[in-house]
Amino acid sequence: EQYRSIFENAIEGFFQSRPEGRFIRVNRALAKMCGYASPEEMVAAIRDIGEQHYGCRKDRERFLALLNEKGAVENFEHTARRKDGSTFWVSVNARAVKDDDNRIFYYEGSHVDIDDRKKAEKRLMDAEQQYRSLFDTSTNAILIRNRTGIITMANRAAATLLAADKLDDLIGRSYLDLVHPEDRLLSAQRIEKIFQMAADPHRFDQWDMDAIRPREHRMATLTGGVVDVESTGVAFPYKGEIFIQGIFRDTTER
Repeated sequence: EQYRSIFENAIEGFFQSRPEGRFIRVNRALAKMCGYASPEEMVAAIRDIGEQHYGCRKDRERFLALLNEKGAVENFEHTARRKDGSTFWVSVNARAVKDDDNRIFYYEGSHVDIDDRKKAEKRLMDAEQQYRSLFDTSTNAILIRNRTGIITMANRAAATLLAADKLDDLIGRSYLDLVHPEDRLLSAQRIEKIFQMAADPHRFDQWDMDAIRPREHRMATLTGGVVDVESTGVAFPYKGEIFIQGIFRDTTER
């Protein structure tokens, strides 16, 4: 009775199903998750789990292959179908229950609704792709530097500006080595100010803010040339560290 109570009242969706693709039983949580009024309705309605319950039959085939091979699966993610035909993401833990002859008798396991998490991951991925596209296609040069001043990322415009044959020629270099020698001291001071403001923005007044506004200076190219630029630096946190994104606009012709 205790196990029955756990099965029927759990917030996770529990199930038992036959290898041929029919549910033996499901609990109320799984039925509700899938849009059915009761466990009995869901069991009666779904005659082919791969076709009616899975969003993609190939996911069902992969799921069965893993169960048959390993006897159990953990955190198997797939899209599931609701009664109205809409789909949502679930994470499944399951095991194969075998008879005395080591033949699979049925499968049993649990479903957890992870649709909100998957949607959040997709939004984050979309945002990252959008940023990557903006980063790569920007006509302004962009250099990302860590706290020690080492360049960790650069876009194609930066390679063009600094006469680098490829992006790897810039990655790992000290940013200040690419600043004209006569402008390095002021650049170093501005960089330190940006990092200090990122660490404790409440310490600084408007004068400090004005001190790190866009400025014009010179950069030294990898071929020994000099290029005039207007640059802006913005600090941002990433994985517990602070980096600077520098944007550079070529002002040589002007």
